[in-house]
Amino acid sequence: MSFEPDIKSQSKQWFLVQSILMEIDFVINFCVNPRLTAGLSSEQITFIKSLPEDWIYEWKLMWGENSERKYVLETAARLAECLFGEDYQKASLFLREMTYSDLYEKLVIRYPNLQSKIKSDLSVDEKIINLFVQANTQNYLSLGFPIETINRQTNSLKNNIRYALRVMADGDLTARFWMLIDRFYYQFYNSYRETQKEKMTKLERKVLTLLDTKITMKNLSWLPAQNALIRQSELTKAVEDGKRKICFWVEPFGLMDSWLLEDEYILISFAEAGSVYEGFISFSEDVAKRSSALGDPTRLLILRLIRNFGMDNTSIAAYLGLSRPTVSVHAKILREAGLITSEKQGREIKHQIDINEVHRLFSDLKDFLDLPE
Repeated sequence: MSFEPDIKSQSKQWFLVQSILMEIDFVINFCVNPRLTAGLSSEQITFIKSLPEDWIYEWKLMWGENSERKYVLETAARLAECLFGEDYQKASLFLREMTYSDLYEKLVIRYPNLQSKIKSDLSVDEKIINLFVQANTQNYLSLGFPIETINRQTNSLKNNIRYALRVMADGDLTARFWMLIDRFYYQFYNSYRETQKEKMTKLERKVLTLLDTKITMKNLSWLPAQNALIRQSELTKAVEDGKRKICFWVEPFGLMDSWLLEDEYILISFAEAGSVYEGFISFSEDVAKRSSALGDPTRLLILRLIRNFGMDNTSIAAYLGLSRPTVSVHAKILREAGLITSEKQGREIKHQIDINEVHRLFSDLKDFLDLPE
């Protein structure tokens, strides 16, 4: 059984698809990583904030200490070939009943030329990881992606596969995970999604109006400049050479640059670069402002000095051989960046490092750059 469209047998170069599993994955990431909501509409942010705190807390516990971005349902669906469709009950049941042995058998049929490269003494779950990672590498290499780029994303892919396996039939998180997801979908997301259908219908109409059977980069010129088909040269060439068909992902969030490479197609979102892009720019400006406060060795020394015990301007100036006004200027920059707090004590101003804000800056920078693990 497969949920994927029969792309090979059709002459059409593009498809319109929906993916309820990817949608839920995105919402969960928005909840666990609030910084990702920067470009969402006020309506979407209101929806996320309306979710019960105990649900989000429970998800963060399951997600892990650092609340790293994970694509659990997306990865599970890619493995099991049930990525497309808006029928949650059908797709989720298919995943939660999928055993490791059945999944490995599906992958062997899908990638028969790679089975011989998998060590026979590995456990079934490790065989699945190794086989899919090799297939992913082969897929990217076939389109000319540099091996360095592929290697950078491999650890992230492995982590996503390991977590995805934990929510399938043989996994240790199956019952807990699906109980939480079912509650979220039936109590919250299903009704919210109904309010987004008009927006999604407009997106569908846009593609149907602008495209015919054949695809060229010229008739994709309506895509926003941030779209991966425009900015990612390997994907652009794959489309021009007819090596991959395009699955236009109709989604409710207004994503303009989300993409996924599979064996036969490129899955791509295609919304206009509106509020999402503006939020992304705003986020970048905020991170840049805070990061710039660290771009001076004197300010780094001040942070080092006050990391354990607060110090006042006079003590810092004496230690660094600077004037008090100079220390005050540096402290003002650090304070405006949120990295320190200052308190007047008598005639002196005492400074203390805000450890949480320093950690947040590094976390935000990592999120902004979307660095793999």
